[in-house]
Amino acid sequence: MAIVGIVIWVCMLLQFSIQIDSSELLEFFKSPDANSEESIYLDDRQPNVILDALSQTSRYVYFLVRSPLSTQYARFDCKTAPRPSSAAALKEIRLCCREDTTKSAQCHRLEGMPRQGIVNCGKLNVKYTLWSREGASFNISFAPSTERPVAYNGLISCALSDGEAVIESNEIEFRDALFYVDQLNTQSSNNVLLRPSPLPPTDFPLKFECGTDFATKMKDWPSWMTAVWQKVVPFEWAFCSVEDGTAPAGCASASTPVNVGEGITTMYGSFYLLNAQYLRSHSNSAIVCRQRNSLNPIVIYASAVKGDSPPKITSGFSIDDNASPSVENSDRLVALSPQSLHFEFLDGTILNNFQLQAFYRRPAGAAVESTSAVWYKDGQQLSDAGVQDYALRLPDKVSRAIAGEYKLEVTNPNSPALTFVFNIAVIGPPKFQNVDCMDDLFYVMEGDTYRTECNINPGSSAVKVGVNGIEGQTTQDLRRRLSNALDLANKPISQLEIDFSVTGDDKQGRKVVVSVGPLKPSQNFRLSIKAANGNGQSQVAGTIRVVPKPSLTTSPSDFSCASASDQEPFFVRCVLDKAVSVKWSNTFGILADQGWLLNRMWTLEEIFKDSQLAPYFQFDPADPTRIGVSPLEPFPKMPTTTTTTTSTTNGLSTGFSEHNQPSSESYTSSPGTLKQLLSSRTSRQVDSLSLECRVRLFVNNSRAAFHPARGDDSALAPTLLLDRKRREALSDSRKIYDSMYEQDAELSKTLTATRSLSTEPVEPALANLSWILAVVISIIIVLAVIALSVWLCTRDRGESYNAYRKELKIGNDPLLELKDNKSFQPFERPPLRVVGVLTTVSKLAEKGDVITALSASFSSQAIIATAASACTRSACKRICLPEGRSEPLSAKLRNAASNALPWPAEQLSAAMKDR
Repeated sequence: MAIVGIVIWVCMLLQFSIQIDSSELLEFFKSPDANSEESIYLDDRQPNVILDALSQTSRYVYFLVRSPLSTQYARFDCKTAPRPSSAAALKEIRLCCREDTTKSAQCHRLEGMPRQGIVNCGKLNVKYTLWSREGASFNISFAPSTERPVAYNGLISCALSDGEAVIESNEIEFRDALFYVDQLNTQSSNNVLLRPSPLPPTDFPLKFECGTDFATKMKDWPSWMTAVWQKVVPFEWAFCSVEDGTAPAGCASASTPVNVGEGITTMYGSFYLLNAQYLRSHSNSAIVCRQRNSLNPIVIYASAVKGDSPPKITSGFSIDDNASPSVENSDRLVALSPQSLHFEFLDGTILNNFQLQAFYRRPAGAAVESTSAVWYKDGQQLSDAGVQDYALRLPDKVSRAIAGEYKLEVTNPNSPALTFVFNIAVIGPPKFQNVDCMDDLFYVMEGDTYRTECNINPGSSAVKVGVNGIEGQTTQDLRRRLSNALDLANKPISQLEIDFSVTGDDKQGRKVVVSVGPLKPSQNFRLSIKAANGNGQSQVAGTIRVVPKPSLTTSPSDFSCASASDQEPFFVRCVLDKAVSVKWSNTFGILADQGWLLNRMWTLEEIFKDSQLAPYFQFDPADPTRIGVSPLEPFPKMPTTTTTTTSTTNGLSTGFSEHNQPSSESYTSSPGTLKQLLSSRTSRQVDSLSLECRVRLFVNNSRAAFHPARGDDSALAPTLLLDRKRREALSDSRKIYDSMYEQDAELSKTLTATRSLSTEPVEPALANLSWILAVVISIIIVLAVIALSVWLCTRDRGESYNAYRKELKIGNDPLLELKDNKSFQPFERPPLRVVGVLTTVSKLAEKGDVITALSASFSSQAIIATAASACTRSACKRICLPEGRSEPLSAKLRNAASNALPWPAEQLSAAMKDR
């Protein structure tokens, strides 16, 4: 399984790298074989070079090849980075040329031209190969031993456009050093020049010339030849031991090169033999100027020859310490080389042991030891290791720091002083102090501002800032050009909020500060800063891409609730817009990690590490967009599994396992509600629950630069696929965005769900069916009891009312009778009522309606007794019982009546008689 995982990971990376290379904006392609040096020398060891268009500075290619077997060529690839397969052909493919920096460039448009061809760029013939969607490749080559009627010098650059953006390369300047060398007459000859011998030591240094016209021609060389002449000079100096009748060719072939310290060769072809040391130890030696690497003589200096076709050298030079000086003014300091020289160096040039050389002859005699030589630069004495009596070695790499006035002051007590002055100027196009001041690819989050600052070295320069190839010298000028560009009409880039400033001067240098933003989605652009002068230009450029912020199709804020009713478990969802997620992955090479924050205090990882807090939450690693919360009690325990489920979202492993989620069964005592638990953890009352969807973006594109987002991600998931690689991919240094620190209040609100927590747990009204049935049954019973009670209380009143009405019908008014009774007392009312009822019962009995009378009177024992008394004094002799049986009125009934009535039977009879 581990092998399968690794294979899947590798495949993802391969696919990922292919996807992220797809570019929406035009960018130059970086060739893996391209030479990135500023100065390139095509010599016998390295006759070929490949260049791309990504260099941030101008480059210089020197043609120095001497070998008759080597073909030298320079290939310049002007291609775009891989583009989507749906991308259209380029609108423009241009090759721009000029002969030198004093002339304007002429541009040749190649789109629509044959796939292969030749473009004449001044003295250069440039071959090209076209690709309509990628660009072009240019080639300049020279066959072995190519004759050079002119110098193959020139500058070329290229530009590509897709109709919306234009990208331009810096210039490449080709310098044909061999043309100038070939103008020197260095043909082999048997020419021997004679000088007297022996030589007195006071005559040194001695000057020798290799050719009569070398100095004249070399003074007309371009200034850049100063730095490379030692690489291409076609001659060298040597000593030749002379025997009787030595031929010039034999002398040159057996000669020994001059060692350092014995003599110095100048760039004008002169040779100065500094002292007599070699000749004193090697008497009878000739001095030879020979062709470099061929050992053929150009000219030989000796003291005697014989014959002339060819001459035979019979005597060389020797030293006579006692000989008188053979030169004039031997008693004073004499200058042997020019006392004022001017040199121009190209900034950044690599020098090969270049020296400022001043040659002079000391006075003869004892005064020679008193001669002093001191070097100065801009008035400051120099005393480093490069200081010598006759020369001063300059640093190997030219910079503007070496520019200035150098002086050599030679003094002797017996002679006027000598002063040699060297003015050194450092020229070249403006240079940025740090070409990395602008990254080639930079990611900026939506709503943020991109800012860069670039410093330009001292020197004259005109600065322009460009967006997609549209340049301006001021902010207003650039904004106007962007808004008026037809190709950018109605596009977000036309409304780009860009500001820049240029401060400083030629002496101190210049500083360019560019600020762009706040940036909106789709405002991707190519930014450039170009500095130019009469010697060329330098340009730094980079692509700025705007990374969109998270966009949601389902927001946590949709699940917010302000009322205190969160008693049941609930779920919150956070679903990212798929289109934005795909763009993160495919266009930017960004990995997205989605998680949750609880009350901005606990991350998802921290929640599930807490054995008390975790059971109140439910989270499925396979669906990180959803989280459940149980406010009152832990969730029921989920079925445990022995396998670990690790899910991936947009290439990220959540790192959670089903078996490591605690449940309510893990408690030994009731943990309380979630509100109580959170309150105890924070030492304050927690009345609401905040669930924030946390989105973190990590840049997995090593080519892209960005400003890391703040915050610490030390709580990353512990179980990760390919742990080491993933830790590197998800480290804080690669995090570009964290929604936890989102400044946009609206987006932050959208990412957050807020739920209130009740103070006390309240059982819901419809908690269960049994409780509902119990309540309904109780209500029914209470209503039945109330109805029965009402009926029982009102039944006797109804019978009394009917009896009252019947009394009125027969002419009796029970109420009036009660009022007339003076002996009436409140507690006597029951008997009076009985008397009234008795009359009714008696009349019913007299009619023979015994059953009715008894039924009406059967409700109380008192009425029964009264009815029985009525029956005894009326025609009622028998009583009918409810069961339908009749029996004579007996003493038993009378006894029952007596027991039921509050009056004795005798009183009742008396009352009835009175009535």
